[in-house]
Amino acid sequence: MEPAAILIVDDHTDVRETLAEVLQEEGYATATTADGLEALAYLYTHPPPRIILLNSIMPVMDGRMFHHRLKQDPRFAAIPVAVISGADLGLVQAEFADAVACFRKPVDLPALLSTLSHA
Repeated sequence: MEPAAILIVDDHTDVRETLAEVLQEEGYATATTADGLEALAYLYTHPPPRIILLNSIMPVMDGRMFHHRLKQDPRFAAIPVAVISGADLGLVQAEFADAVACFRKPVDLPALLSTLSHA
């Protein structure tokens, strides 16, 4: 059986690709989407990811709306979410109170890897 992927949801192509590349070098399987709507489509067509790395501010469907929809669906509610944002970290932590972690861009890689090792 294929290991569960880490789903990276970010509207910035360079952020998505860089995170995916770094995590793959660390031995993780990854999948990427550009916004919350694409991420929902991914969830409906793939096995659940081990964790979702979610940008909070994106066009089409932002991280807040995606997170709300995720937690409302019993099939996906238990998937851990780590938020990555360029916004004020205090505000992000308040908005995503049940996130397993919140990271400010640029992401602290050792802290991210520590979070992923426990997901």
